[in-house]
Amino acid sequence: MELLASYDNTNHASYLLNFFPARYKACRGMWKFSQFSAKIIEMSSGEDNIILHCLIVPCGQLHALPRDQVMQAVTVGRSQAVSVLEATIQSRLGAPFNNIRLKIRQVYPREALMQPQDLISTFFNGQPREDYFHVVAQPLLGSE
Repeated sequence: MELLASYDNTNHASYLLNFFPARYKACRGMWKFSQFSAKIIEMSSGEDNIILHCLIVPCGQLHALPRDQVMQAVTVGRSQAVSVLEATIQSRLGAPFNNIRLKIRQVYPREALMQPQDLISTFFNGQPREDYFHVVAQPLLGSE
């Protein structure tokens, strides 16, 4: 995955993210969560909660996503399905982005596609490192 960020005085920060999984493994340490501010989303309460740092890719139907919504910290239960994570992210994006289906991938501590019916616990047993992104969400293409 190749992540590029550019700064534009008129548009503030504009993000161009191209995903190439082989490249991402080599550079993922450069994109630590602590380098960004994020909105914290509280979804559930209880001991089985996990805080996931999510990078939302502003491409396709999300190309106009405000930059303050690109990085989010989401609290969900480990026993919940990935579809709950998707719904939580969608609800925070607001109109017109809240009805866009998302493809969610785990990127830390390993890389894997997260299917909506899978449980969060399938991908995260304990609380992952706080200074990295854990999942990446991007618009689901019609053919996927």
